[in-house]
Amino acid sequence: LPMFRVSLLGLLVAAGQAAAADYYLSAAGDDAGPGTSADTPWATIGRLTRQKPGPGDRVFLRGGDVFAGPLALAGDGRPNADPLVVAGY
Repeated sequence: LPMFRVSLLGLLVAAGQAAAADYYLSAAGDDAGPGTSADTPWATIGRLTRQKPGPGDRVFLRGGDVFAGPLALAGDGRPNADPLVVAGY
């Protein structure tokens, strides 16, 4: 019985943690798509903002493209959280 409690606790902790995600933007993208690969990028910063990327997520902007609007990113207040990375591809 004690082993069951530990295993169940581990599952509950793991279920409460969101997995990090990758998001891609390209001026030729489509905001109706998933935005999770270079083959299916979103087109606008607004779509990315609605997704609310967080700690551990990575945002990739296609090199040479121009994106209008503010890039608003918010932390979750945890000082040791994984960084949110913004990079080109």
